[in-house]
Amino acid sequence: MAFIIKHFVDLFNYKFNIPSYQRGYRWEKKQIEDLLSDLAEFKNSCSENKSFYCLQPVVVTKNNKLSSEKGEDVYDLIDGQQRLTTLRLIFHQIAEMLPKDIQSQIYTIDYERNATPIDVFFVNRANDTIEEWFKQHGAMTKAHIAEVLCPNPDHNEHDVRVIWYDVDEETVALYGSNMESVDIFNRLNYGKTSLTSTELIKALFFQCDHYPDNEKTLRKQIAFSRSCEWDIMEKNLQNPFLWGMLGVMDYNSHIDVLLSFVVRRLLDEHPKLGDNISDDKDYNYRVINNYIGNNPNQWGKMIDTLWEKLQDSYVVITNWYSNHQWYHLVGLYISLFKLKNKKAKDKEFSNLIFNLYQTYISLPKSTFTNHLKRLIGKEIKISSTISEKSIMYRSESDKGRKYELQEICYNECNQDLIRILLLLNVDISLHDINERMCFPFHLFHKCKTTSLEHIHPQNLSLEGLTFEDFCSWFERKEQELNRIGKADKMSEYLEVLRNAKKEMENDKKWFDNDSNRTICQKAVTAIDAYFNELAKIDETLMHSIQNMALVDKDTNAALQNYLIDKKREILKRRESHDLKNPVLVPIATKMVFNKFFTASPTDMKYWTEDDRSAYFNEIRRVYEEYTNLI
Repeated sequence: MAFIIKHFVDLFNYKFNIPSYQRGYRWEKKQIEDLLSDLAEFKNSCSENKSFYCLQPVVVTKNNKLSSEKGEDVYDLIDGQQRLTTLRLIFHQIAEMLPKDIQSQIYTIDYERNATPIDVFFVNRANDTIEEWFKQHGAMTKAHIAEVLCPNPDHNEHDVRVIWYDVDEETVALYGSNMESVDIFNRLNYGKTSLTSTELIKALFFQCDHYPDNEKTLRKQIAFSRSCEWDIMEKNLQNPFLWGMLGVMDYNSHIDVLLSFVVRRLLDEHPKLGDNISDDKDYNYRVINNYIGNNPNQWGKMIDTLWEKLQDSYVVITNWYSNHQWYHLVGLYISLFKLKNKKAKDKEFSNLIFNLYQTYISLPKSTFTNHLKRLIGKEIKISSTISEKSIMYRSESDKGRKYELQEICYNECNQDLIRILLLLNVDISLHDINERMCFPFHLFHKCKTTSLEHIHPQNLSLEGLTFEDFCSWFERKEQELNRIGKADKMSEYLEVLRNAKKEMENDKKWFDNDSNRTICQKAVTAIDAYFNELAKIDETLMHSIQNMALVDKDTNAALQNYLIDKKREILKRRESHDLKNPVLVPIATKMVFNKFFTASPTDMKYWTEDDRSAYFNEIRRVYEEYTNLI
C-alpha cells in the first residue's frame, strides 16, 4: 500500500465515493471548531516554525466499476470522510475569496446510500457552525484560512497537506473487495473509532450492490425507507424511561439490544451460524453476515427476513413500554436481577431480556403478566438466614432458618430490604389510577437509590465518632428538643454534653479517655431513648422494614438524625429533576414521610406505632401478592 504527502489543492477535481458500509457525516461542533482553530493557528505560526499543516491520513482505493461507468477515476474514500467533508464545507464558505477558476474545482463526495434525515441534520449543523465561527473570528481569519487551504502556486510552502494512502491491487487481493473493504477500513482507522458491529450490520441491510440489476432501483427505495425507519427506532429507543425499563445497559447503540434478539433467533434456527466465531464486539455482525452469505440471488430474501425479525423485536419492546403494567413488571424484574447480579455483563442482561421476549411471543398476554409476577416473586422472596449473631436469634431452633418479613432488619438483611422496598415503590406506580405515574427506572439506577434510611433516627454510638460528628449530633438533638418543647425533660443530660463539648474544645484528647467517653455515651443513650419512647419504638423495630425507606447515598447523609418532620423538609428540598444532576426521592419514600399510609395521622413529628403498622401492612400486602404466586 503506497502513500505520499499531497497538497490539499492536489485533491481538487478528484471524485470520491463513500461506500455504503460507512456511517454518514457525524462531526460535532467541537471537532469542527478545533479544525478551524488549528488552521488559523497554523497560519499565524507557519512563518516561524511550521512548513505545512498535515491532516491525518486519507485512505482510498480506486473503484474500478464506478470509474468505468463515469469514464473518469473514482476513488472509494475508505478513511477520511469526516475530515474531507468538513474541509469541503469550509471551502464553500471561503470560495468568495478565491479566484473564480478555483471556486468550481473542489473535489466531489458522493454516497452509495441515500442521505437520511440524520445525515442532513449533521451537515446543516456543520455549515451553521462554520458560518458562526467565521463571524466570531472576522474576515481576516477567514482570509488566512483561505490562504493556507488554497495558496498562491508560487508560495505554497506553508499550506495544508494530507497523508494519502492508496490501497493498491495487492492489498485489495490480500483483504478482498466489496464487503471485505469493511475489514480494510477497520485495519486502517488509525486509532479513530472503528465501525461498530451495529454500523456494520446497518451497512449489510442498506447496501444495494449485491442485488441483480433489475432489482436495484426498487431495492434502493426500500433501503432508503428502512434507513429512515432505523433512525426512528434508534431515536425512540433513546427514551430514558424505555431504556431504563431495560436496565440501562451500556450499548454503543440502543438498537444493539434488538440486533442481539435477531442473532439469538438466528442461532436457535441455524446453530451452525455461530461456529468458529469468537465472542467479541463484532459477534452479532459476523453471525448475520454468515447468515446472508454471498449469493446475490438470495440476498434480498435474507435481508427481508432479518428486517422482519428486527421489526418484531422493536414491536415487542415498545409494546412492553406502552403497556403500563408490563412497563413496570418488566422494569422491576430486570432491576431486581441487576441488584442481585451487580457484576453481570451486558450479554447477561441481553439474554435475560431475550428470554422474556421468547416467553412474550409464545404465551397469551394474560399468561405473560402472571409469568412476570412469578419471576418477580422469586426475586424478592426473602433469602437471608438467621445466625447466632442476629438480633432475631432466640434459640438454637432459630439458627439457619429464613427471616420472616417482619423480622428482616438493617445490616443483616440489607439486600432483602432493598429489593422489597423497590417492589413497593414500583407497585405504587403500577397501580396509579390514571396510569400517568411511571416509576423512573433510569433515575433509580443513575442516582443509585439503594441506600436504606431509618425513618425514625437510629441510636448513636460514640465508638469511632469524631469530635466534629459528635458536635453536629449534639446541636441537632438540642435543637430538636427545643423545637418540640421537651428540652427541660433532658436538661441533665444536655448539661453533661455541653460540658463535654467545652472540655473537648480545650483538650482534643479528652474524648479519648474511656471514662469520659462512657459518661458521654450514657447521656447520648438517654436522649436517644427519650426520643424512642416518644415514638414508641425499640431497638428491634428500629432496624426492621417498618422503619426503612429507600433514598440515595447523599440524601441519606443529608437526613442525618433528624425527626421525621425535619427529614420531610429535607427530602422536599433535595429532590431535583435536573438532567445532569438529578436526585430521585422514590414515591413510597415520599408517601412514608408524609404518613400517606396512616388512615388518620395525629402527630407529624414522630414515626408512631400506628404509622409503622399501616406502612408494614402495605408492604406485606404487596410482598404476598407476588410471593404467593410462586
